[in-house]
Amino acid sequence: MREFACVALAARLTVGEIARRLNDRDGTVLTTRNVAVHFLESVKPRSSTIEAYADVLGVTQAHLMGLGVPPFDDAILSGGWQRAYRALLLRAYEFQNGTVERVAAWIQKAGGVERGAVGAVVILAEERERHRLVDPVALHSPDFAQRFGQPLTAFAAALLPDVDLFDAAREAADSRLVKVWISLGWLFQGDAAADSDAVIDFIVRLLRGRNVDTTAMQATLARAKAYFEEGLKIPVPTAALAIEPLINTKKEH
Repeated sequence: MREFACVALAARLTVGEIARRLNDRDGTVLTTRNVAVHFLESVKPRSSTIEAYADVLGVTQAHLMGLGVPPFDDAILSGGWQRAYRALLLRAYEFQNGTVERVAAWIQKAGGVERGAVGAVVILAEERERHRLVDPVALHSPDFAQRFGQPLTAFAAALLPDVDLFDAAREAADSRLVKVWISLGWLFQGDAAADSDAVIDFIVRLLRGRNVDTTAMQATLARAKAYFEEGLKIPVPTAALAIEPLINTKKEH
């Protein structure tokens, strides 16, 4: 219920408005005091109460799973850690060599329950970000969170102590060519995207002609290319329960 209160606060909903929505939904006669008591004092609310508040506040089933509220859907939980791993692959160039491989090895070794737990942590961070809430993990690593976002920060914290993504993040990476390469890929999808490398080669020749050292930015681009395509191949599950409000029940480089 405290999570619901935070969601309501972020959405600037008054307890009076929430009471009205609940009453319209269920034909009840809740007062502002009833809602305030639910938020402040309810420790083990009934499932029907959770469903009602989730519905009127736009809290998804996935969000509830992240809070440890059953029922749990393995596909949705798997989607959480898969999206985080995908994000890591797409930004692998910002981490030290071997980082992706260590995470991949952890995923391979971990059991379904352990992976599901990590997925729940990531989903909770995603949903909190969607509601403009600050995930507590992000408060402990603000610089990392500002750079990589709350979901990947939650993923990093969940992998500790087996893999330390916080320590593996590079302090600086010359990603200027990477940004151009990625932008070209999105802007000219399809056959034209194959010309991205030719454009990059032209930029490199132009910069070198002006005596600009392109070594670092080319090395960063090489790392990005090594993992980017692999990341795009990872499915990003968007099961209905994960995106709709609850109504009723490679080689190192």
